[in-house]
Amino acid sequence: MTGVEIWGFEARRCGVAGLTLPWLATGGIIAASISAAAAKAGTADAVGLGMVRLVAMAFPITAGIAAVAAVGRERMPELQSTMPTPYPRTVLRRLVVVTAVTLLAAAALIVVLIARGQWNHPAHGVAAILVPLGPALLFIGAGAWATARLRSVGGASAVVIGFWFLQIFYLDRFIGVWQVNRALLSVAGVALAVLALRRLGVSERLITGSRE
Repeated sequence: MTGVEIWGFEARRCGVAGLTLPWLATGGIIAASISAAAAKAGTADAVGLGMVRLVAMAFPITAGIAAVAAVGRERMPELQSTMPTPYPRTVLRRLVVVTAVTLLAAAALIVVLIARGQWNHPAHGVAAILVPLGPALLFIGAGAWATARLRSVGGASAVVIGFWFLQIFYLDRFIGVWQVNRALLSVAGVALAVLALRRLGVSERLITGSRE
């Protein structure tokens, strides 16, 4: 298989949820922005602030659930130890696909909101992508890590929701500088993804289902 065919195959293996959840969140937030404008719900600044909150809080968690769906679709991961391609590399490709989909959906969402004058945040241009991308990377990493440990889509999804509460009620409250906040969330997400890949690289854990 060529490189393009391999990436196409892994994209299909991510499943419908893995490929569409961030886009569904984008469509929902855009619909909310249109509805708010039509209803004249508050001042332009207030509407813009509300849209930023949706982008920063509601959009990213869909990326984490998408990652859980993409990684958790493998029903018999123990068979991956017999494949020529290491299983961690396969999972990494799927996480890259989910991250790319998330990045494109976030970019499209922010472009629309800026064009509509409904973006009330100091970050503009390319930097605005970091507002949803930082927590999205955290949730993608958390989703991959939880799926690798629990071998349960439901359990891993609950862990992602737990990380969402952690971000909203603690991290965002105590790390107020948004650039530092997003950088730390991104680093934490990458670290969790690395831990997930390392765990999936131990074939004994895939075969026995060990959670140690």
